[in-house]
Amino acid sequence: MPQVRETTISVGGHPVRCLQGGSGPILLFLHGMAGLRSGAPFLDRLAERYRLIAPEHPGFGETDELAWIGSVRDVATHYTRLLRETLRGEPVFVVGHSLGGWVAVELAFANPEPVRKQVLVAPAGLRGETEAVDPFMVDDEQLAALAVAESAAAPPAPVPSDRSAIRNRQMTARLAWSPRFADPTLPSRLNQVAAPTLLLWGTEDRIVPPDRCRGFQEHLPDARAATIAGAGHLPMIEAADAFVDEVAAFLTD
Repeated sequence: MPQVRETTISVGGHPVRCLQGGSGPILLFLHGMAGLRSGAPFLDRLAERYRLIAPEHPGFGETDELAWIGSVRDVATHYTRLLRETLRGEPVFVVGHSLGGWVAVELAFANPEPVRKQVLVAPAGLRGETEAVDPFMVDDEQLAALAVAESAAAPPAPVPSDRSAIRNRQMTARLAWSPRFADPTLPSRLNQVAAPTLLLWGTEDRIVPPDRCRGFQEHLPDARAATIAGAGHLPMIEAADAFVDEVAAFLTD
């Protein structure tokens, strides 16, 4: 099994913590609001099939913030530089989870050529009819429990003094505080996204409920949907095999 290793890459001259491994077609993984998790088995499994590149968003974890980044679209601009300068325009598959899914679709809108296909895993960015858990109104321990369908599958919650967890929350608030995890102008850009898209949801997601899928399907020109039964907001953690199978089947179709 390929070992995903921690490295540092440069994006526009800015050092970025990154997990990398494997070979083959490039798969860019964009993490959610909890930050970049090292040691997650699903990353190793993706690296068995792809050249995995999983960078840390500016301002999250151990990666310094950039003063000009104040919105999800700004984060997508940062990754546009990664595609054009660091990867020199090579074609990529993009998988984005939650906040990272929102970044991914903005990236695909801005870069129709290099983004071959994308998988949006419970993406934020649109409102829905079902009331969702507000991540800013619960503590890290509560959020870790709410993010999964079965509490036994929950990843360890960070301790309150964890510097990375504090930075993740602060940067998430900077990007998605108001309106909460949504952008009313997003549909106007979704209509112009050329990349074939898989919308992948855990059926028991309470953080970004599955009814949000309908809005993305309504506006994306080429989108299909799939679910992972019994999983919550972290299907890649709760059901890693099923998650990787769904991603790989779509990307190789």
